[in-house]
Amino acid sequence: NDIKAPVEPEINYSEYTSDIQSPGLIINADNLSISDDIVITSNNQNITKMEVVLNQLDHTWVGDLQITLTNVNTGTSIVLANLAGSGSYGSGGDDFIDTVFSDDAEKSIDSIVSGDSPHTGLYYPSNDSTRTFLSVFNGENINSTWRLNVIDTYPSADNGYLVKWSLRFEPKESGESICYLSSSTENFNSLIEDNSIYFGSNPSNTTDNALYNTSLGINS
Repeated sequence: NDIKAPVEPEINYSEYTSDIQSPGLIINADNLSISDDIVITSNNQNITKMEVVLNQLDHTWVGDLQITLTNVNTGTSIVLANLAGSGSYGSGGDDFIDTVFSDDAEKSIDSIVSGDSPHTGLYYPSNDSTRTFLSVFNGENINSTWRLNVIDTYPSADNGYLVKWSLRFEPKESGESICYLSSSTENFNSLIEDNSIYFGSNPSNTTDNALYNTSLGINS
């Protein structure tokens, strides 16, 4: 019998990833609230399904964090996690690594426990034990400015960094190229690799204890 290589499942979504300057956006007592934008301009379709991925959010005692996603163009917003985990102060575990928020998940983000850290896997979003739904964005245009906001509710004891996050949308757009453009022309860099083009070092600035960062992601 012939041995055939396994068939890779088709990816039926488009993914857009942040472009945050290393080492990441710091979360501490001087930066209680941080925000990062992914600006999409290449997928002029309406959302039928979406997921949010925390590829790397390093933070001790993740239960301190309130994490929100907002479509800046429409004002629609959802709390992804707030005091995630058990107890009054949420999970004392560390770090979100490849943590996917999806309405299709069977477990709530509130199910995480300290022993699971770093917290990885598929969870549905929740606002302090009340389930929330990413379907609130259904029907809105994918071409929008998408803002992730992270608030540390107890910054005096625990710090961290937002390093990378992503958005997944259906319907999928065609093509393979990806382009990231910084909102600033300062420290402009470029890299061309594997049919992908990356522009900009995506600098950030601090104002009134809030760290704000903007990137433009195009996946065509």
